[in-house]
Amino acid sequence: MHKQDEVLFGTLSYITLLGWVIALLAIRDRRTEFVSFHLRQALGINLTAMLFVWIPVLGWILGVVLFVFWIIGLLNAIQYRAEPIPIFGNFFQRIFEGIR
Repeated sequence: MHKQDEVLFGTLSYITLLGWVIALLAIRDRRTEFVSFHLRQALGINLTAMLFVWIPVLGWILGVVLFVFWIIGLLNAIQYRAEPIPIFGNFFQRIFEGIR
């Protein structure tokens, strides 16, 4: 897979859950470690945001923090970097290690 394709699918994984599913399914047979890394990061951010949104006030504040983490992950994918997001990134890599 070319670097441009990796950047495309890594970036797409951050654009809503639909983008994540498209990135997951579109390259299931030729997925690289870079794309898998960003699939795990994006899934973790999205699921965590869905949980926090239901907690009044504190959840909204944490939602803003997750939005910043989402931007960091998105920029990492665009810049072809596989760096975990702050605080949760390594945790997401461990719990979603089945996504390869």
